[in-house]
Amino acid sequence: MTFKIYGTEILQPSEHGWVSRPLLGLTGAGQPIYPGVREYEMRWALASAEDYRQLVNAFNALSGSSTANLDMPYFIVTGTYEPFCTYSGCILMEPEYANWFNTYYQDVTLLITHIRIP
Repeated sequence: MTFKIYGTEILQPSEHGWVSRPLLGLTGAGQPIYPGVREYEMRWALASAEDYRQLVNAFNALSGSSTANLDMPYFIVTGTYEPFCTYSGCILMEPEYANWFNTYYQDVTLLITHIRIP
């Protein structure tokens, strides 16, 4: 499977994974309290100008008022052979990069937030 934003395939990340949720506190019984939504981070060591533009255009199309549908790996193994699923209602943070070298963006990061696990 491939990563997609609204059904459009994007450059496959060099590294990707679910971000650990921060501990918000403990209940009176000592049970941990975590946020109800999750985050997923994608990183690319190198991305062409076209690939980076695709990420920025997706962010710009959604920024301010809309949410995205993304095809990403399941958070929990489901027992099926399909490793990806579509998450809806996700929010894209603005893509970031560390450097520009020889027509490539280096160390590109895209953080997806507000992911509800079905």
